[in-house]
Amino acid sequence: AIDVVQLKAYVANNATAPPDASETVKGIVELATAAETTTGTDSTRAVHPAGLKVELDKKLNKDISTLPDLSTAP
Repeated sequence: AIDVVQLKAYVANNATAPPDASETVKGIVELATAAETTTGTDSTRAVHPAGLKVELDKKLNKDISTLPDLSTAP
């Protein structure tokens, strides 16, 4: 894995550093940890598919568990 801090330091010493990524600017982005994905309060990191899957699975399991039991329906 690439360490963002090391990458930025390397680029700063060897070339013009790319900007940090934003909603409107392409650039370097840091991926959110599982905990950061769960809290959903960090607007500077990106969520990767594995982290998103964990949260979607939690939501889907919660929603499904509240559905009525249809196996006994007429």
